[in-house]
Amino acid sequence: MDNPSRAHGESEEQCLIRSLRKQMVSIISRVAEHVREVQDEVQDLKRDLAQRDYRESGERTAIDKNSQEMLTLRDLLKKVGCQLEQLDKDVAASNRERDRLEAEHETTKSDVVTLTERYLRIANELSDVARA
Repeated sequence: MDNPSRAHGESEEQCLIRSLRKQMVSIISRVAEHVREVQDEVQDLKRDLAQRDYRESGERTAIDKNSQEMLTLRDLLKKVGCQLEQLDKDVAASNRERDRLEAEHETTKSDVVTLTERYLRIANELSDVARA
């Protein structure tokens, strides 16, 4: 039984080895191609991940900046709140002082009317004494 795929002077064992070698090379080639494809996909994923990291880093920086600005604003609002409380106290004190001054003014006006009446009465009495 001569096998037509057998080379001249090649034993059946050598033929089988050559055939197995050919099949293994074929299988290994397909595996190697698949490995290259997986490596390409991994590289693509690495690139995408690096881009996302870069974007996330920028976003994280913006978030940190916004957080710092929020803290600053909160501190400023606390200061403004304290200043408003002090302003409310000052307005209340000013209102009390205004009310006190208005009361004194009314008292002074009343005193002026009383003194004017007294002055007129004394002036009339002096005028009567001077005529008598």
